[in-house]
Formats: sequence, structure tokens, C-alpha cells
Amino acid sequence: IEMLPAMFSICISSIQRCPRIFMTLSTQAGSQDGQIFMRSVTIAFSSIDDKNIDVARTAMLYLTEILLCNARFDSECSKKFKIIFAPLSDELVTKIMYGTCGNFPREVLDPAASLLHLLLKNMVVAEAERAVITATSKDYLRLGDKGRQVVLTTLGKCALGTANTSLIMDLFDDIWTMHQIEDGCESFVGGDLVKQFQHKYSSQV
Repeated sequence: IEMLPAMFSICISSIQRCPRIFMTLSTQAGSQDGQIFMRSVTIAFSSIDDKNIDVARTAMLYLTEILLCNARFDSECSKKFKIIFAPLSDELVTKIMYGTCGNFPREVLDPAASLLHLLLKNMVVAEAERAVITATSKDYLRLGDKGRQVVLTTLGKCALGTANTSLIMDLFDDIWTMHQIEDGCESFVGGDLVKQFQHKYSSQV
């Protein structure tokens, strides 16, 4: 685990500087099956909720960098990106939302928001909306029906390209803070905190 932040940093540099080479590297001599890239993505995916802050943060930064680089991938790299990321996207949205509901360390909220923002932008709109509906319907999001709808609508703007990263960072910070209350959010659903939350984000959608 101690080596993962360094590994993710190397992966970030590799995907930035030589994506085609990095995405075709293999553990087998003479092969270009991309096993190293696929394995690195799988490890990063499973590491975003690691309790080690550096591991979780660098995993998120690596996945974010892949999404950023996707815009300038050639057709071969873009095809490989879709093959690897498409099966993970829905679960990644859910994992990020679960972490945001008080389960991530606060230090990784901004990288998590940036990752989700880019992920939803890179998905087909209908698929992104479906993933958000699934992620916000879970019991871990304890803001009541109106609060849940605000989160759903705000995240839906990412898929449409009408939300900026700072809005999602603010949203995540507020969600995380409310889920830190010892008795759980059920104790203040319909109270002033949730009403303020609803007003703040309803005025921006």
C-alpha cells in the first residue's frame, strides 16, 4: 500500500507524456495487450476509498488525469479507454457518492468532486443520468426526499456540461458535513440545515 501513491504518480506522468505507449504495455514480452494500463486502472478504482489519504487521493488524481487526457487520445487509445472505463463508470459514481456521505476523509473531497465531475461529463448523457439516479437513491444519502432531489439535479448538470467543478466541490463539502452529525441526518431532515442546503443548490439549478 505504501508504494501505491508513487505508482499512481508514475502512471499520471506516463498517461500525460506517452499515452499510446503506456496503454499498450504488457506483462508479456512482445505483446501490446495493455495489461499494465488495465491493471493500473483496476487498482486505482479499488483504491479511491482506501483509508490511507495519500493512496485514495493519488488514485483519484490518476483516474481524473485519464479522463482529462481522453479528449486528446487518438482513436486507438480512445477505444481502449472506453473498453476499460465503461464497465466501471456506474459503480464508480456510486462509490464516490457513498464516500461523500461522510465515509471519505475530508482531505479527499475535492479530488473526488473533480473526478465525478469529469466522469459524468465523459459519459453518454442518458447513462450518466441513470448512474446518478442509482447512486442518489441509496440509503447512505440521508437528506430526505427534497435534499436527495437537489443532489440528483445538481449532479445531472455535470452530464449536461452546465456545472463547474467548484459547484460540485461545494456540494460534496456540504453533504459530507451534514453526514458527520452523530445522530445521523435523519435527526434534522426537514430542519434548518437541510432547508438551507435545498435553498442554496435549488437557486443554482
